[in-house]
Amino acid sequence: MEVLEQISQEKDFLVLIDLASNSKTPADVLDRLSLHDCDEIRAAVGRNHSFKDLEKLADDLSPRVRAGVAQNLRANRDLMAKLANDNEETVREGVALNPMHIMSQFQHDPSKLVRLRFAQNKNTPGVILAHLSDDMSALVRKAVYLHINTPPETKKKLLNEFQPSRAKDSEHS
Repeated sequence: MEVLEQISQEKDFLVLIDLASNSKTPADVLDRLSLHDCDEIRAAVGRNHSFKDLEKLADDLSPRVRAGVAQNLRANRDLMAKLANDNEETVREGVALNPMHIMSQFQHDPSKLVRLRFAQNKNTPGVILAHLSDDMSALVRKAVYLHINTPPETKKKLLNEFQPSRAKDSEHS
């Protein structure tokens, strides 16, 4: 443990990021790193599944740190609901990508990137993907088309848009 204590005093940015990201880093070292001046180090702590005080980092002034917390699979439902309403797009993107919490409100998010991340979330249900298949963004529609949970009728609807060679073959036959 003394070695980790010494490393936590390190000034090398990459070493501190690695330490903050490591699930084996002791809680007291993570606590200290969660107070670091650099928001990238605090964000790495927020993504660390071993860090217990996520609520503290969820109130951080830096959107990067709040986005890190949003990506943490151990964040509780109340915390995720709070972050889902964050004004910063990057924070909502983090929530939309978190497979532990599906927030259906993201299908209506004004940000194309948030809707895209939601369409890419491995646990987004087919009924929501069917709704997203009508999204104005081709990137979102393509993510829906490629998603394993997309219902067959929705994939069929999107087939011509994302497999044009197949559509041309059917025109010639």
